[in-house]
Amino acid sequence: MKIVYASRQGKTKELVQALGFDQTLQIESGQEVVNEPFVLFTYSDKVGETPDLVSQFLERNHQNLQAVVATGSLERHRETFCFGGQKVALKYGVPLLATINGRGSKTDEAKILEALAQLG
Repeated sequence: MKIVYASRQGKTKELVQALGFDQTLQIESGQEVVNEPFVLFTYSDKVGETPDLVSQFLERNHQNLQAVVATGSLERHRETFCFGGQKVALKYGVPLLATINGRGSKTDEAKILEALAQLG
C-alpha cells in the first residue's frame, strides 16, 4: 500500500522515512494524483485544521484513501492535537490509525506498522 504524506516542518517526513516503505509520495502542491489505495499521514494547520494542500489533494484522490495517521504537537496545540487528521478520517469515513506527537517514537512506529499490517 502506498504512503502519502504532508510535512511542513519535516517531522512527518522523518516518521514516514523511519517506517521504511518503498512507495511513498509527499504532497507538495495538492495537485498530485494517486490511482491506488493509500494511507495518508498529515499534520494539522492553524488551529486544528486540515492543511489546504491536503484538502486539495483529497478532492482528487479521496476514493483511494484507506486510513489516516495524524501528527501534531501536544506541547504547542494540546487543545487541537491532531484535529486535522481526525477531520479527514471523519469526513471520508476511514480509520484514524494513530495520533503522533511530533516525529513520534519507536513505540509509535511499531504501533503504526501493526495497524497498517491489519489494514492489509
